[in-house]
Formats: sequence, structure tokens, C-alpha cells
Amino acid sequence: QGLTGETKAEEVPSEYAIVKEVEKEVPKEPEPMPLTGIKTLVFDYKIVGTAYDTYIFIQQGDNLYIIDQHAAHEKTLYEKLVQRIREGDKAAGQILLKPQAVDLSDEDMNNVEAYKNELNTAGYLFDDFGDNTLLLREIPYAAGDVSPVELFIDAVNLLENSKGMNRLAIKEELIYDMACKAAVKAEKKLSEPEIKALVGGLIKLENPETCPHGRPVYITMNKKDFEKMFKRII
Repeated sequence: QGLTGETKAEEVPSEYAIVKEVEKEVPKEPEPMPLTGIKTLVFDYKIVGTAYDTYIFIQQGDNLYIIDQHAAHEKTLYEKLVQRIREGDKAAGQILLKPQAVDLSDEDMNNVEAYKNELNTAGYLFDDFGDNTLLLREIPYAAGDVSPVELFIDAVNLLENSKGMNRLAIKEELIYDMACKAAVKAEKKLSEPEIKALVGGLIKLENPETCPHGRPVYITMNKKDFEKMFKRII
């Protein structure tokens, strides 16, 4: 109240000021990174064809993507399975209609016992049948048409070569070995729906650039590259 006896009205924030204050309090979400490289194939693209039943040619605008079908499928399988393991899950398994007997050496049997948890996580389930023989009951679901015994023996051999690695790394090596064997092979003809499914899985990966070996999954060329090769432009 002032000297004149008048009451001074309180200042009321305007609607604009209230909105601006709320905007200050609510953190803004970071803007999504722009799609680059092969990830732009979420948009329209054209399947030009394949070469040697191994390399897939995809055109989008002036860009041509040449994809190694084995490397692409291998990387897709690998990343999906590794993600499950890192989240504390296990690789999905498929139960064998007829359990398979696997005979092992003393050393291999010791490795299997030492890394049974890692093998289980990778999708292998088995029972001890005595006399260094295991009864294989389940293998990784993504194994496809690979022989169950052959796949398991390869996994056991990998254990021998992975001594000194930490257990998570061993799990990932087992997954990598399985993904390599289960992935679609070079010189296998794919249908158009299979190619679309392969491309669709690849572009969703965090890093679709290289396979688990470190080899490139695809290379990119554009119209100018061809024009230079044919000396249409300098």
C-alpha cells in the first residue's frame, strides 16, 4: 500500500511468459541424426539385379549400392543375437527332434564343462551321456540347415582357441561363429522378397558398414563414377 492509500496491483505473468517458462523447464529432445549411406534405403529404391548370385545391386537416385549378401545376412544375425546376450537373454534355440550324440576328447570335455553357461547362452543345450559323450538336445535357432553336430563341434573348437578371453567376449565369439555358418551363402540365388527382407534388416542395424570380420558389407558408386570410367566426363 502506497502513501496515498492506494493498493498496488500485483503483476500477473502474461500467457506468453508462462509458456516460455514451461519451455525452459522441459528439456528438448535431441534432433535425430540424418540418415546417411545405406540407411537411406528406408526410402524408395530399385533392385537392379544381382551378379554371380552373390552381389546385390540397389539403385537409389544417382547412387548404386553393391551389397555382399553373405556379409549382410551374417552381420544382421550377429547384431540381433549379440544384443539379446547383452540384455541378459539367451539366443533362441531350436529343439532337435532326435537328440544327437557328440563324442569329445578329454580336453574338449573339460572346456565344455568350464564354459557350459556360455554355450547355453549361445543356444546350445545338452546332457552328459557319460564316457565323454554329450547328448545334444538344442542348437541356436538361427543355425538354419547347418548340421547340429558340426555346428557344436565348431563351437567347442572355438572354446579351445578363445582361452584368455573374458566370458562375454567368448559368448560373442560363439554367436559370431554361428552367424557366419548360418548366413546365406555366396552363389545362392535369392528371390526379390528375400532381397527386400535382407536389405530391410541391414538398414536397421546400428553399424551396417562392416561384417563381424571387419570386411565391407557394401560399396557405393554413383553416376559420376561411371561417367568418369567411361570418360564421359573428366
